[in-house]
Amino acid sequence: MEKKSLFIKSDGALIPKYKINANILDVADLLRDPIQDGESICINSEACLEVVHAQLEKGATKEAIELLKNKFAFREATARLFPELKYYKTSLKDLESVQVKSVIKPVKGFFSAGVRIIEPNDDLKIIKSALLADIKRLSEYFSETVLSSEEWLVEDCIEGQELAVDMYYNTEGEPIILNITLHPMPSDPHYLNAIYWTSEELFNFWKGPVEQFFKFLNTDILNVVNFPIHAEFRINQEKLIPIEMNPMRFGGFGLADLAYYGLGFNPYDMFFNNTSPDWEAIWEQRMGQRFCWALGYNGKEIDPEQSVPDHTAFITFCGQEHLLHYRPIDWKSLPVFALAYLSLDTQEEIDAFLTVDFNQFFHASVPAYL
Repeated sequence: MEKKSLFIKSDGALIPKYKINANILDVADLLRDPIQDGESICINSEACLEVVHAQLEKGATKEAIELLKNKFAFREATARLFPELKYYKTSLKDLESVQVKSVIKPVKGFFSAGVRIIEPNDDLKIIKSALLADIKRLSEYFSETVLSSEEWLVEDCIEGQELAVDMYYNTEGEPIILNITLHPMPSDPHYLNAIYWTSEELFNFWKGPVEQFFKFLNTDILNVVNFPIHAEFRINQEKLIPIEMNPMRFGGFGLADLAYYGLGFNPYDMFFNNTSPDWEAIWEQRMGQRFCWALGYNGKEIDPEQSVPDHTAFITFCGQEHLLHYRPIDWKSLPVFALAYLSLDTQEEIDAFLTVDFNQFFHASVPAYL
C-alpha cells in the first residue's frame, strides 16, 4: 500500500503561513482510519500526539512515541551514555529534599511547564505550590494529554547552555538535520523561551555531535523511518546531554519556521520529500548573520482580558530593519502575542531579549463607548 504524507493539525495550534506539500488533516479526521507504521506524519501540536499514537498500527513508530514522551523511560534507555547523571521518578506528594542541585519536571510536559531548579535547602512546600500553580496556569492552554502533574522526574541539574534541534529520520533511518539553534536563558524564568538563534559557526560546530547522537539513538534504540523529532540538549563541558525529545513534530510555536524565513527552505517539504538541505550553499549566502526566532510573551503582570499588545512597540524593540517576518498571535488563547523572525548582526542584539520586560508591550484596552 502506498505510503501517505500527512500533516496533522489541531484547533488553536499554529500552522505555517507557507504552503506544505502534504495532505493536511484536522486531528479529528484521523479517527476514521488506522495509520500504517512508517508513514510520513508530522503534527503541529502536542495535542495531536495522543490521537496519532492511538491510530498507529503496532510497530516501531508507536513504540518510539511511547519511549520519547516519557522522560523517565527515555533516561532509562540512554543511561549508558550518561552514567554520571542521577535521576528518579516521584510524585509531588512523595517529593523529598534533594542532596545536590537538581531539576524537577513533569514526566509528561510541554513549553517548559513545571520545570524548576531545586536546591538542597529549598522549602518543599513552596516548591510544590509553585509547580502546581505553573501546571494550573498552562493547563488553560494545553490538555492533560500534553501536560500532566501525576508523575515527576527529578534529575541532577545539568549546567550549561541549551541547544535545540529539528531533525528527521529519512526512509533509510538516517538522521537529517534541519536546524540547530541556541537557546540562551533569560534573567526572568517566566519568559524562558524568549529567543532561539542560529548561525553558520554555531551550526557547523554542533552538526557532527548532533548527527552522532541521533545515529546512535536510531541504531541502538528506536529503529524508525520517516520520523521527525524536536530535541533539546544541554551543553555540558562540550558534551551534549539530551533533556527532551518531542516525537512527530518540529519546534513548536513557529520555531520550525525559522528555517523557512531565515535559512530559505521549507522544513516540512524536506521531510515529506525525503531530502536534505544544501548547507554549504545556505551558509555561503548568509555569512556572518545570526537568525533568530523571538517570542513575544504576554507580560506576567497583565490581564489578557483587560490589556492588548502593542505590536508597533515590539517591532521597534526587535528592529524593523532586522525583521524577516512578523506574526501576531491571539494572546487571549495562548500565553504569547507575537512571533518575530530576525536577522541580527551582533550578540548584544540577541542578549537584549534576555532582560526585556514584556509588560511594556501591552496597554489597557479602552471600551469603544468611552
